Amino acid sequence: MNIRITKSLNSLAFSALPFTLSQSESLVSKYFVFDTKIYLFLFIIGCCLSAIALVTLLKEFYEYVISSISEVKYDCESIQYGEIEGFLNFLKEIFKNDQEFPSLERVQSWHKKNNQIIYYIIKTQTIFSWKVKLRIGCFSILPLNEIAVEKLNENKLVGKEITDDYIVPKNLSPAGFYIGVIAAKKDNKYYGNYTTFNLQGNIKAKHEMFKVPIFARPITKEGERLIKLHNFVPCKTKLIDEVHDVIYKKE
Repeated sequence: MNIRITKSLNSLAFSALPFTLSQSESLVSKYFVFDTKIYLFLFIIGCCLSAIALVTLLKEFYEYVISSISEVKYDCESIQYGEIEGFLNFLKEIFKNDQEFPSLERVQSWHKKNNQIIYYIIKTQTIFSWKVKLRIGCFSILPLNEIAVEKLNENKLVGKEITDDYIVPKNLSPAGFYIGVIAAKKDNKYYGNYTTFNLQGNIKAKHEMFKVPIFARPITKEGERLIKLHNFVPCKTKLIDEVHDVIYKKE
C-alpha cells in the first residue's frame, strides 16, 4: 500500500485514542478521578482529530487512485500574444505582488519583436480520454543586441528597463541573452524542479548555438544560489549588500 496512505491510517487510529478514552469512563474511573467535562473534552478532541485524519486519508487515497489510472507529462511551450496579460497575473499570484514586473505594454512590445521569449511549463494529466492542463511554472529569456549586452556588462541595465529596442528578432543572431524571470507554483515541491530543468535546457541550447553570454539578475537568495551553481559570475563588483543589485553572467 502507498506509504503516505499507510501513515494516514496510523494517524487516524492514533487520533481515535482520546475518543476511545472518553467512551471508556468506567474503565478509566477505576484508576483516575476525572470530572465529566474532561470526558466531554476528550470526546471533542477525538472527533476533531479523527475528522482531520479522515480528510487527509481521503485526499491521499484520491491522489493515489488518480495517479494510478492517469498519465502525466510536462511540456515547455512559448506563450502566445493573447496570453501575456495572463502570464503577468500568473507571476503576481506566485510572488504575491512582492516584486515589480514590466508593464503589459512593455512585454507585448517584446513579444511583437520576438515571440520566443516567454515559456510556460504545462502539466497535462490524461485520465482515460479526458485531459486536464495546468500551468505550473514559467520563465523568460530575452535575446539582446550589443548595446544591451554592453550595458549589462557594466551593471547598468535591469530587466524592467529593457525595451523592445534591445530585443533581437528571432531571424537574427543575438549578442547575448537575459533571464528575465523564473517562477513556479508552490502547490507541489516538484513544480520548481521541472521549471528549472526546462530553463537549464533552454539556456544550454542557446549557449551552444550562439556562443554568447547569458545574463541574470537574481532577486532572491535561492536564485543567487542557483546561478552560482551553474557557473554564473558577477559582471562587475558593486559595494552593495542587496543581492538584487548584481548582474551575473555566464560566458
